[in-house]
Amino acid sequence: MKTRLMILLATAALSLLPGCSPGEKYTGELKNGLPHGRGILVYPGGAHYGGQFEEGLKEGFGTWYHPQGILYLGRWHRDRYDQVGMMIIQDGTKYTGAWKDGQKSGHGFHSWPDGRFYIGQWEDNAMHGYGMLIYPDGSRYLGQWENDRKHGLGLLIHPDGTFQYGIWQQNAYQGIPVEGITLDYSTLTLYALGPPFTLTATLQPDHATNKNLTWSSSDSTVARVAGGAVTPLKEGTAVITAVTEDGGFEAACHVTVRPQRIPVAGILISQSTLKLEVGMTRILTATILPYNATNHVVTWSSENPAIATVGAYGLVTGQSEGQTAITVRSLDGGWTAACIVTVAAAETPEEPPIIED
Repeated sequence: MKTRLMILLATAALSLLPGCSPGEKYTGELKNGLPHGRGILVYPGGAHYGGQFEEGLKEGFGTWYHPQGILYLGRWHRDRYDQVGMMIIQDGTKYTGAWKDGQKSGHGFHSWPDGRFYIGQWEDNAMHGYGMLIYPDGSRYLGQWENDRKHGLGLLIHPDGTFQYGIWQQNAYQGIPVEGITLDYSTLTLYALGPPFTLTATLQPDHATNKNLTWSSSDSTVARVAGGAVTPLKEGTAVITAVTEDGGFEAACHVTVRPQRIPVAGILISQSTLKLEVGMTRILTATILPYNATNHVVTWSSENPAIATVGAYGLVTGQSEGQTAITVRSLDGGWTAACIVTVAAAETPEEPPIIED
């Protein structure tokens, strides 16, 4: 009898309840004169809600239907869609997923009457974050979204199998982003007022769209740089840096500039011919021209080591009868000079005469 009385009281026009509009009708549980617990609320236009209430507000699980063909089934919080729910619209639109404060927010599935289908992140009723959208023609986009627009890193695959991967801005394709940069040298030694040396920068990935770089020198009085070409100016050190326009990635080369280098202009050898016997040794010497050239390093070689060998410092040793060439070469410039070496058999000493008594 008590339950029937509560139901009769609950079927009274909601205009009699605090917080309710005229014409609304409620059937269900009450608390302090407000819908509280399970109940059904019918609006004047034909919309109705069936589910849980708390202190006059939709709270918990419930179903809402609008005569214009909108159905929502899911969780509510203070009269708004919340947490998780499904909305179906008469035109075929459907959303299943997360809600917050009455709007699609979080992860959800959405389909449209034109055949589009989206699965991914939402914020304030818009595709926002990471998600995949499949288009009616079969193309699909996987990547970042911002306010219903492709924005950020993403991949668009076309029906014919071609694709566009890279950065998007407000639905416009910008290209493949730079992910890093390296230089072919991390340290370099040059000579003041010498020829420029070109550093080569490599971007990662190598097919990045924007390959623009900015080059700079920490001390342009020591070494200046333009387009990767480093020009040594005076003794000292400088750091050459390349920075990508896309992403601001950078790589550096530490350059040491030594005093002005004087190049080798020629080389002389102490003898143009040399005669040896097997087993004998002689020293050949090399003279770098000009005398104040920076690099005096030379290398020695024998045309036929079986006849005569030569050491790192010009020591020639006869090995067998014959003739060969000993060549000295400057490391700077590759200048050469040669000595023709003739090796003869070693002479056998004559035995002293025997004197008989």
